[in-house]
Amino acid sequence: MGSIPDKLKAEIAIHVHMETLRRVNIFKDCEPGLLVELVLKLRLQVRKAAIKKAEIKADHCISLSV
Repeated sequence: MGSIPDKLKAEIAIHVHMETLRRVNIFKDCEPGLLVELVLKLRLQVRKAAIKKAEIKADHCISLSV
């Protein structure tokens, strides 16, 4: 993705992550502008879950690193 312009990268990130953030309880009532700023500051982190697959819920799957 190094050759993609930054503005396009930002639009892709907003499109991919915005709905996920809206489903998180602490972000449900946030203004869209704040969510956009959060999305633009997100960094990918891959973590191995310490819980069994059957126990995974949506609130277990979000890790924010700003």
